Amino acid sequence: MIKKKNTGAYIYILPHFFFYFVFIIIPLFLGFFISLHRWSIFKGREEFVGLKYYLRLFDTDFIRGAHFWQSLLVTAKFVLYYAPILVLLSLGLALLISSCKNKLVRAVSQFSILVPTAIAVSVVAVIWRWIFGYNVGVLNYFLSCLHIEHKPWLVDLPWAWFAIILPTLWMACGWNMILFIVGLQRIPEALYEAAKVDGAGPWKRFIHITLPGLKPITVFIVITVLIGAFNLFAQPQLLTKGGPGRATTPVMMLLYGEAFNPRYPRLGSSVAMGFVTGAIIFFMVSVIFYCFGKKKD
Repeated sequence: MIKKKNTGAYIYILPHFFFYFVFIIIPLFLGFFISLHRWSIFKGREEFVGLKYYLRLFDTDFIRGAHFWQSLLVTAKFVLYYAPILVLLSLGLALLISSCKNKLVRAVSQFSILVPTAIAVSVVAVIWRWIFGYNVGVLNYFLSCLHIEHKPWLVDLPWAWFAIILPTLWMACGWNMILFIVGLQRIPEALYEAAKVDGAGPWKRFIHITLPGLKPITVFIVITVLIGAFNLFAQPQLLTKGGPGRATTPVMMLLYGEAFNPRYPRLGSSVAMGFVTGAIIFFMVSVIFYCFGKKKD
């Protein structure tokens, strides 16, 4: 009987394993194979170079290696600017909507905040370029009405960071808000009632009941937000074009430029940079999961 049950379970996971093997495992090994060769998207494999592309990333005289670490620093800045705001904003909206007693208002609020997550990032970029435009932008128009000088949102710092972070928050906030709402619904109402009987105020109930109850979903959200932030690409490419200079060029944008450079495409070097970036992300996620994602959660 046990063997039959195990066989049935394996049959159920077989389709998922097939797609995981085809689209994750094989590309992973193929990508590592490419990173060991001088590889052109036009000519294919040209020459075996071993770990050359990995080692020269740590060579201070290698200019593209310096660009790689600079782009990682830019990505880390984006994570520090964006991730805490997103988590706190999503949690605040979830608490606000969950406390609303009117079902219609609650449903409309959830829908309106969730809609931007369904909009393609290219469309989002067009919308926000219109908002952030220097001479004809909506935001600068309102600033001029307040007799405040126009801001170069797309071409200068620190304004360029606003031009990247605000659209990304607008797109990502709704989904994380829904996850927090689901987490809030899983906390037993009896805990809050017992806390009220004991004289605990709203702040103490939030600290001692809500936050511990949201810990599993918060760990999941932090990890997914971290991974998503490291994959930042379209927003700076379409809004600031990585400028001014390389100040808003994230690592994924650099990898794309390395692999699809119109004059000298360097696919092997780009993949090596991608593996180093992946190792950094894996390390950070492992630390977060080890510190906060206990098995009992």
